[in-house]
Amino acid sequence: MDELPPDMFLICGLALGLVSLVFKAKVCAWGSLLLCLCGVASAKSGQSDLKQVVSSITFACFGLFSCYLQPLRERLPPAPQ
Repeated sequence: MDELPPDMFLICGLALGLVSLVFKAKVCAWGSLLLCLCGVASAKSGQSDLKQVVSSITFACFGLFSCYLQPLRERLPPAPQ
């Protein structure tokens, strides 16, 4: 079986998605999504590894979800006393 070379856009997007998931960095999450979309757009037809594409996009989405979907108690400002 002939191995396809890894797409650097998708690998960098996966790494940024993991960083945004761990550290809750919004810039990394958006960068991850942008890199994943660039990787999908620049892929040649039939030459992309579907597992790599799906995992990169999944980490990008999970990173965005973890940054923006926080419990309500953390989002509200403290009550005045």
